[in-house]
Amino acid sequence: MTISAKDIRLMPIASRDANPLIQRLHYSGTYTRNAQLHLGAFIGDQCHGVMSFGPPMDKSKVLPLVRETPWSGMLELARMAFDDVLPKNAESRCLAMARRLIFAHYPQIEWLLSYSDGTQSGHGTIYQAAGFDLTQIRPNRTIYEFPTVGRRYAAMTLEAHWSGETVRQLCADLDVPHEYRTRTTWCKMGLARPLPGYQLRYMTFRDQSVRDRLTVPILPSSAIDDVGARMVRGQAK
Repeated sequence: MTISAKDIRLMPIASRDANPLIQRLHYSGTYTRNAQLHLGAFIGDQCHGVMSFGPPMDKSKVLPLVRETPWSGMLELARMAFDDVLPKNAESRCLAMARRLIFAHYPQIEWLLSYSDGTQSGHGTIYQAAGFDLTQIRPNRTIYEFPTVGRRYAAMTLEAHWSGETVRQLCADLDVPHEYRTRTTWCKMGLARPLPGYQLRYMTFRDQSVRDRLTVPILPSSAIDDVGARMVRGQAK
């Protein structure tokens, strides 16, 4: 049976169901602990993917992107992971469906934010197809590779969550004391390096009145090529 993107239904699911699926399907192998809303992508009664939304790690730096945003007035899409059963345009369709669902059922939410990982995944074609606005392209400063152990970590994991089991195990594998270190310190030790590539920020808004309060410029898609940030399925183009 041929599956169409129109066959997909989005439904809220519990964290206990979403997190194992994200760990299995997402390229990072990790889920976010602060997610507040998980939307499962269903074909029939089978869940083939998850979108996890929650507050940004540092909300105080994000809220000023849209003037007069209430403290609980936005969400970040932190994880999106689908299996190969879903058709290739499933991600953009689910983004558009999630946008409509959230703005319809959570009236306090004025806008949504997400980042496309131009170091390991892609430059954000799915966001463009779903009508999101590109508002930033910057060199990667948040994903770090540890060549000795062949793993990659987000700077937030290394710094804000340094006392957790993930960094504890990393230190054990590298045979260094388990203590707080900045990303810069890890690099100076010769144990880590930032992944080459870019991080791209995308935003979408409940309506034009919210979009009009945006405090940063909307970038044309041509800006991606201007800086050499184009990437598709982990391959630079």
